[in-house]
Amino acid sequence: TGLAWGVMPFALSGLVGTLQLYALLYTSVVYLGMLSVSFLSALPATVVMTAATALPLAAFLALLGTPETSMLAAGTVVFALANVARVGTSHRTLIHALEAEARNAELVDELRDMKRALERENAVLDHSLRDARDVATRDALTGTANRHHLRQVAEKLETQVRARGERVALCMIDADDFKAVNDAYGHAVGDQVLVGIAARLRARIGASDVLARFGGEEFVILLPET
Repeated sequence: TGLAWGVMPFALSGLVGTLQLYALLYTSVVYLGMLSVSFLSALPATVVMTAATALPLAAFLALLGTPETSMLAAGTVVFALANVARVGTSHRTLIHALEAEARNAELVDELRDMKRALERENAVLDHSLRDARDVATRDALTGTANRHHLRQVAEKLETQVRARGERVALCMIDADDFKAVNDAYGHAVGDQVLVGIAARLRARIGASDVLARFGGEEFVILLPET
């Protein structure tokens, strides 16, 4: 298409008037400048198109042989070179912007992957911490609080009782004849009995009460504000 615009003056020379011919030359240059913008992302295409359009135009003007047309021919060449240089600069800017956008997209993906990995690690760590807290504060067999956790809760309650005069009830529960169960049915059955006792006690206390296994078959219940 650019070549067709460039050689059009040769084809129409002698067929149209001078004014129409110069209008065609001007239209060709405007066409060249506008189309170059659309080829911004394809610099080689801009170079080929500019050469195919501008060189025939410059040659036609130079062949007319007048000082004015010679100046126009030189101006056409200068315009073509300046156009290619300007498009080249814009092209490089565009390429750098696209490369930066691609790098940013890669960084976003990496950060997203890192975030997911951290979330997984945090979930594992949180689970491990909960397990560690359970091991430190729970009785492994019955799931009740252990003596260590009972002592911590009791110390806090003691501070409240001494500071504000709150009332606290403490229940000591001991399973009678538990040794006879172990002797008759074995420790596995004895463990089941302890689990059952803990479940029955847990079902009968409030959310703020604390049930703890104090010894082998001994349990303690702390009842705040009671």
